[in-house]
Amino acid sequence: MLHASILCVILAATGITAIRRDRNLCAGAAPINVASSIGARTAKVHGSRIEVDLASSSVLSTERSSVSVDFKTSYPDSLLMLLRGTNHLNPLVTLYLKDGFLHFSFVCDRDTVKAQHDTQYNDSRWHTVEFAHQDYYTVKVDGERAFRDYPFQLCSSFTTVLLGGLPQHYNTSNVRNTMRNDIKRLKRHRFDGCFRNFQITGNEGYYWSTHASTHYRYHAVSSC
Repeated sequence: MLHASILCVILAATGITAIRRDRNLCAGAAPINVASSIGARTAKVHGSRIEVDLASSSVLSTERSSVSVDFKTSYPDSLLMLLRGTNHLNPLVTLYLKDGFLHFSFVCDRDTVKAQHDTQYNDSRWHTVEFAHQDYYTVKVDGERAFRDYPFQLCSSFTTVLLGGLPQHYNTSNVRNTMRNDIKRLKRHRFDGCFRNFQITGNEGYYWSTHASTHYRYHAVSSC
């Protein structure tokens, strides 16, 4: 007999988008909350992902703001986090694993960055990845800078964070050539593992809570 959480993932992936709210089908499923230590698990099924709506915030378009999340996986190739602007193209940030190594791509107005870290993170242990602006843009893993700092001007506002995977209909036709192949590849390589403690901070350390259900949407996920 299938475990309730696995059944919920399978049914959600086949198009039953509200499966986690159906008491009859998912009564035995454990709670999910990516903004707390409870966390949420995405899987290698079509459409599995977590979406966070940033439309009501000015995160990363103001000084001293950041987005961070804990992750754990043994899978070597998968999307960790994608941040995008209103038009899905610019600004655009991707943090993903390839052969277990952390890769970083960033489009901000006319600036483009692509970089790779020399440490593998598909070791089934918890790690924290953070993308931040503190007088410059930077990426940290487990509190340490993963790449050099990027002194770009502030980008226009980010509106959405995607964790674990991309929608099947994600349009890549207008994405810059330097990132188009990455996006196409990430549509195929979904994250098989857990996320927890998703956080957004703003000016003066202000914490923007993601606990309100209006801020995030779960697609084909289960409990950790």
